[in-house]
Amino acid sequence: MTEDELFAQIVERGELDMVTDKEGYDSIVESVINDNIDIGGLDIDQNTEDQETHLKDRFNEYLAKMPQE
Repeated sequence: MTEDELFAQIVERGELDMVTDKEGYDSIVESVINDNIDIGGLDIDQNTEDQETHLKDRFNEYLAKMPQE
């Protein structure tokens, strides 16, 4: 699972839950990473902390992808 694939899942979940704040976004990032570890999309031995940090730093990109009201 690449970072961009994870990001796409984060955007999709954020749209469904209508998350537009940083705290909610960070929660989605953690949830998507943990879900992918659970289903085998990510290996627990991979450096998921770095991946999580990079994804959390993409909040502005995430906001740009959210539908505008």
